[in-house]
Amino acid sequence: ITTNCNPPVAVTLPYIQNFESIGNGTATGGARIDCSPDANIDVVTSNANGRVRWGTDAVTALTGSGALTFDCSAFTTPAVTNELIFTVNMSDYFGSAEIELLFDYMDHGDENEGPDSVYVRGSASDNWIQIYDLDPDNQTNGTTISVGPLDIDSALSANSQSLGADFQLRFTQTENTTAGSTTFTDGITFDNIVIRETPTCVV
Repeated sequence: ITTNCNPPVAVTLPYIQNFESIGNGTATGGARIDCSPDANIDVVTSNANGRVRWGTDAVTALTGSGALTFDCSAFTTPAVTNELIFTVNMSDYFGSAEIELLFDYMDHGDENEGPDSVYVRGSASDNWIQIYDLDPDNQTNGTTISVGPLDIDSALSANSQSLGADFQLRFTQTENTTAGSTTFTDGITFDNIVIRETPTCVV
């Protein structure tokens, strides 16, 4: 993705994205939806009909007032793959064994037509590592699903990767038509994405 954004500065965790402070919008065919010191957030689609709606433009907020919805702007065949990619400067956490991911999502009738998964990689030049399968065929439409904590650093370490200045997190969703409501006909909404250090138990 080519833009005029500066690379993110070293983040201080937790990083929280609830789509309530980056404005509202709708885009088809890919877009950069945030270019802040904490993270760059990009959407990549395999077809010009791939659509993202964020903030109050999303089909629904899972909590609060904002979220992000993936679907298609019109019926499309073959199915469209949409990708939500976060680039976060995790250089201050190099070598950490206590980094985890949490997020919420809601299925709006999406089928298992292709990649519907979550991935991480230590840098933008590393291979993607799948850490979660959204499995939309086996979810109840219109129900919020809370995921995590998922162990990021263990997944990276098992694949000979480490946290770096251009660590990336990717949500991938595949579908062929529009999300008209929380339960019909297609698409997925994401909310409350958190990258954090494992909390310390207090006795």
